Amino acid sequence: MSEYTEEMHAKCLLLMLESDNPCKQSNCPVYFYRLVDELPPCDYGDLGGSNEICKAFVGLLPDDACPCYRFGGPEAIKRTWLALEAKGYLE
Repeated sequence: MSEYTEEMHAKCLLLMLESDNPCKQSNCPVYFYRLVDELPPCDYGDLGGSNEICKAFVGLLPDDACPCYRFGGPEAIKRTWLALEAKGYLE
């Protein structure tokens, strides 16, 4: 199983945020994994740890719901943007 890292997640989040509806279920950041050329090829269903990384990225616990459901779309987007900025992914 491939390891999904925070750096991979950040690259996918940036693509997700460019989409028309970032909190649409099919726009989950892992979906965008296949669109990032510099990431190693991997099967969408084989990205171990992706849920935990997604939640931790915005300060949620593993048992919490997805950020879009936990906070609601606008707040999830805001928290994601702030986390990307704080972690240095927007530079």
